[in-house]
Amino acid sequence: MALHLKSVLTMVILLTAAGATGPAIAGAATTAPSAPSTAGCHSLHASGKSDKQATTALANYINTLREEGMTPDQVEAGLASTYCIVRIDHSDGTVSAASSVNSDVKSRPPTIDYDNQAHLYYAIAYWDWQNTNFLDDGFNPFSPYTKNLGGTDGFAVTFNTGLLMSGWSASWSGNGCHYGSGGTSTAATGDQYGAGFKFQDQDYLNNCVGFNVYHGQEVISFTHTQTKTCKSVQGFSNYGHSWSTTSLSGFSIGVYSIGFSWTSAGHDWASQSQPGGVATVC
Repeated sequence: MALHLKSVLTMVILLTAAGATGPAIAGAATTAPSAPSTAGCHSLHASGKSDKQATTALANYINTLREEGMTPDQVEAGLASTYCIVRIDHSDGTVSAASSVNSDVKSRPPTIDYDNQAHLYYAIAYWDWQNTNFLDDGFNPFSPYTKNLGGTDGFAVTFNTGLLMSGWSASWSGNGCHYGSGGTSTAATGDQYGAGFKFQDQDYLNNCVGFNVYHGQEVISFTHTQTKTCKSVQGFSNYGHSWSTTSLSGFSIGVYSIGFSWTSAGHDWASQSQPGGVATVC
């Protein structure tokens, strides 16, 4: 669909976790993940970093580990042994069907981790492209090039309750061809329920096929729930992709919901994660 010169159609797709207004935990909690060792670790705050600086540093550190080929479980072990950050969420005991409308990207729900030295919670969510289908969005077989694939893509995380946010950051890396790493701590939108980031996706064709945001993660830090009372906290993530004349113009983030606004219809999709594990946050 071509974009009309005199008007922009804004299409908001409100995507919520199926049937979810909060975690279903009654009688369903299972054993929490076994805690990796924190012997010899030090908090990111030990060097005087603020919460926001620590959040950005953590996002960049995770990006480095993922570029080295570490799995999420190996990343968790690295966070514990290096920065005393331990995962505290557990399964809510439910089995939810994946709600993605496109399988080219796998979006992972946020884990919830805790730095017991800095008394700070971190939520960490990942995305991973699964293939090179991004080439379908602008392939030119006659010329090696670096090319934007339509307008911006985006990734967002939301929670089932309001949180006292301390910081947020996103980082990403390519698939080993041409592109290095990137990131930003400036969210397109953010509030007590979550944050969303926009970034320009690019591909590269020469002696290899590259994509600049093939892997990525969003890190959100927070200190308490908004009410400073103990609650069960759970979240999910969503990746939005655009091509051709379409671009991501913005997000709407509410309690356990993520909306994408596009500049035109027909050249976009979203890949939503399953609900994440539940953690007690006070």
